[in-house]
Amino acid sequence: MFFRVNKATIVGLILVLSFSFAASAQQTKPNEGTPGQRLDVMRSKLETMRRSLQSAISVIKDENKDDKNKKDDKEKLDTPLGRLRSLEKETSNLQSDINSLRGKVDRSEKYEMSEIDQIEERVRELQTGTDAALQETAALRAKSELEVPFVGACTYFSFFDPAVIARYETTAINGHACELETSVAMHMMPEIVRPDALAPAELTEFATSLRADMRKYDVTVPFAFDEYTLNGALGDARLASAEFGRDLIDSGLDNFCGFVERLLASSYLAAASAAIPEGSRR
Repeated sequence: MFFRVNKATIVGLILVLSFSFAASAQQTKPNEGTPGQRLDVMRSKLETMRRSLQSAISVIKDENKDDKNKKDDKEKLDTPLGRLRSLEKETSNLQSDINSLRGKVDRSEKYEMSEIDQIEERVRELQTGTDAALQETAALRAKSELEVPFVGACTYFSFFDPAVIARYETTAINGHACELETSVAMHMMPEIVRPDALAPAELTEFATSLRADMRKYDVTVPFAFDEYTLNGALGDARLASAEFGRDLIDSGLDNFCGFVERLLASSYLAAASAAIPEGSRR
């Protein structure tokens, strides 16, 4: 079948998405660095957020310019454009606060360390909100603009076979730079792996003692990555191997292709497809 023949293409797309998310994870310890360094890191994060928001806003405004029904969208928080503009304004205000505090640091004026701690928390919260808004906007626009019946997001982790994982030694908490992800890299792109740099995670209390309670009661908590791990890693990359990575990818592709085949055969997809004008179907 098509999905069996094109496994390489499918896994390539999944890996690009997954490694992109992993690369964006924080790898610095909370409150690490001098006051000036901490403020510079925050300023850099905000600048990146603001550029992403402005880019998305520009695209949506250009698309809406000839639609009179959407001329007031920028003022409405229940529209994608309104939400993005609100976040962009909040980002700008926070940048001003950081620049003001950085000026005090540079001029050796009096300030409280708690001010920097509070701004760091605001940046973390804004990052969470910005990421969610951009992803939601992208998904909604992809489905409507491409006129496709289904838009979904996943990572290759989602499709790994638990039976395969059980055959290898693993840690209780894994994710970024863990034994699974490193094994996949060893199998797919061994040239990017630095064996001398492989290390176990330095997890925080939030990731360990509170994790069991959160899972027990199905509590989802938005968090910055540096609240979870002190060195940017989860799991233990020293347990990784190319053989483990090969088995993970093989099982993940089988499960992913099976899911797509069932999706294609589902009544949901048939109904969603029928709702799209015939001349626009893809």
